[in-house]
Amino acid sequence: MRQRLAIILFVVTLANIYVAASFYLVTGWAGVWWISALVFLLELMMPLLRFKAESWRKATPGLGPLLWGLGVLSLMAIGGFSMVFFFSAVRDILFFAAGFFVAPPVLETFSHLSVQIELLLLAAILLIGMYQALIGPGVKHVQVPLKGLPQEFEGFRIAQVSDLHIGPTIGAAYVRNVVQVVNELNADIIALTGDITDGEPASLGSIAQLLGEMKSTFGRFFVTGNHEYYHNAPEWIRIHQASGTHVLTNQSHLIAKHGAKIAILGVPDVSAHHFVPAHVSSPEVAAAGVPPDMIKILLAHQPVSYKAAHAAGVNLQLSGHTHSGQFFPWNLVIGFFHDYYRGLNRFKEMWIYVNPGTGYWGPPLRAAVASEVTLLTLTRES
Repeated sequence: MRQRLAIILFVVTLANIYVAASFYLVTGWAGVWWISALVFLLELMMPLLRFKAESWRKATPGLGPLLWGLGVLSLMAIGGFSMVFFFSAVRDILFFAAGFFVAPPVLETFSHLSVQIELLLLAAILLIGMYQALIGPGVKHVQVPLKGLPQEFEGFRIAQVSDLHIGPTIGAAYVRNVVQVVNELNADIIALTGDITDGEPASLGSIAQLLGEMKSTFGRFFVTGNHEYYHNAPEWIRIHQASGTHVLTNQSHLIAKHGAKIAILGVPDVSAHHFVPAHVSSPEVAAAGVPPDMIKILLAHQPVSYKAAHAAGVNLQLSGHTHSGQFFPWNLVIGFFHDYYRGLNRFKEMWIYVNPGTGYWGPPLRAAVASEVTLLTLTRES
């Protein structure tokens, strides 16, 4: 772990030096180094605030607003810096290539202009991203054709909420809006596919309990994500159960409608066993005892479960985790890290839907990737 942290710190340090040097070489303004140092300090504060702010707040209640403000600034520094790094890299590559064909005086003029354009783009994306993040999710309608779906379940509707990340900047007001959006859908079931919370149960439990107000015909179903395990997953499971939500930990739940049945399966996050040894994610165990020809819908936080899900005979897997990159430029590179990272996908005869997040993680930014509540409607595949 220490070696990994050292590598991350080394890479982040080099990236900050590169961006500062890139701006300084173009503008000649020494203040760039001071701004870069401030941004770097804010970036370093993020993990410390993330894991220590709660204990500091308890020890000194008056620090609460200051810690919250510093936390938001550190998150925004990370988000903004990632954009600046991308813009600077693209600019420098283009100008390096242009240097073989364009006279130096012309390049110098355009290099100064490029810095102004870069800063304007940064400001625009930050403003748009914050607005899109804070207004909350819209509804994405998706039809999923399933071979062998009983006639009785034609038009069966699943409302999926994923990666809500109740925490420092997503509180009761945001959650109440999500509850209202979901309740207006009149879904048959509600699927909560992990990372619903991002903090300690003692401070966020009452907000998470608001999700118990979400209504559907056959109930709510929850599986853990990786972030639940960072903050006392067993207690989060208890809170969801207390609100009347079905928590599926390598388990199945049959839903009957006019004599026909389908199975809702659920597994803990694929990393769960590192935190709770008994929580080894297994679609095979979740499907045990379910008839092979019965339609199986798996809730699994990370899309990477899809191969094990297919082997277990799952027809549809509902996941989240990737945030689809969440904001520019990460939305351009997320596909290099995940086979399936957004929307409806097909692996052989199995469908995988990846929700891009009902909330957001880290910086309150949602540029180019809107948050959503997904309404999936099951149809019979002809």
